[in-house]
Amino acid sequence: MSSVVTPVTDLLTEVLEADDGKLSAEAAQKHADAIKAAIDAAKATVPATTTTPKSASPDDAKAARMDVKGDALTALQTAVDALLKASTAGDVAGVATAATNVVTALVNLLAATPLGGGLPAPTLPGLPKLPTLPSTGLPLPSTASRQSTATLPKTPALPQTAALPN
Repeated sequence: MSSVVTPVTDLLTEVLEADDGKLSAEAAQKHADAIKAAIDAAKATVPATTTTPKSASPDDAKAARMDVKGDALTALQTAVDALLKASTAGDVAGVATAATNVVTALVNLLAATPLGGGLPAPTLPGLPKLPTLPSTGLPLPSTASRQSTATLPKTPALPQTAALPN
């Protein structure tokens, strides 16, 4: 994943260090090419996804995988494109928003990597099993056990005060 993270963070660093976040067209194109190549290479490693037909049973739905990593890579490319557009235009507010969106997209990509890679759920074999909560037999609250509000004390009235002079 560093093949994608490194060119994106290089872009972020250069944009945030530039005066008013403005990049030259040449610098922006250099970053755009590097990031696009890295994202395309990462997309090539994303395994083919399966789709679930609408008439599939719940067991079939468990077997289907979403293209989480591919979606995260696409979202990152969109965020990078917005940052490049804002930085070449000299739009300071747009750069701030787009830079935040790029960082968010990077975090999403890093979170999607283990999820979309088909890795098994982590286990902690040294720990005891967690207790299970009972699913039946728990009493539900009833309205019959509530106290009537008639037995509560009355709210005292506020004392009268003299009007303040104008």
